[in-house]
Amino acid sequence: MQLNVLDYAIIAILLLSALVGLKRGLFRVIGGLMGTLIGLLAAILYHRELALYLEEQFGFSTWLAGVFQEKLPLPALNPGLIKALDFPAGLADPALYLATSLVIAISFLLILLLGSKLVQLLCELLEGILAHGILSGVNRGLGMGLLVLKNLLIMAVLAGVLVTPLELGARMGLPGALITTQYMHDSFLLEQLLNIFDYVKGLLENKV
Repeated sequence: MQLNVLDYAIIAILLLSALVGLKRGLFRVIGGLMGTLIGLLAAILYHRELALYLEEQFGFSTWLAGVFQEKLPLPALNPGLIKALDFPAGLADPALYLATSLVIAISFLLILLLGSKLVQLLCELLEGILAHGILSGVNRGLGMGLLVLKNLLIMAVLAGVLVTPLELGARMGLPGALITTQYMHDSFLLEQLLNIFDYVKGLLENKV
């Protein structure tokens, strides 16, 4: 097993999470973990509805597609690439397809962040109970473990949500997406994060 830069970044985040969790304590970390799970469930259920709302009310996907048409290389916007890139048969504009994928990803992350923050605010009110006294060490130890788990889940979600638009951008020849996906494909730990995302997503979808 050979690790690349992305793998080392993932390991560094997990180690930092352990240190921060040790300092923060149980209830604050529980708030973050519960917030992430509740936010993730809400995001899975409603991210497409939010993306549709943003398009219907504000024309967000259409506007973003227009930006891509101005900024991207012309060959990437040629409708003749649809078959070569294996786009859906009914799709007439690769720029709109990329824009829609990004808006869906943004909607997912927005719901996840807002839901997570609301739950965290409630749980932080309970933190003072175990902040001092004989249970302080237990509080910090449990906080460390839970924060590592929480940030592992967050990284898995980010990987699962962003992999599709990044791979699409790479297939369209965008330099930044090409570099990023190369690191992703060579990463051992990212593959595990994607497996976690698929498992959690399937688990939540089966429960609702």
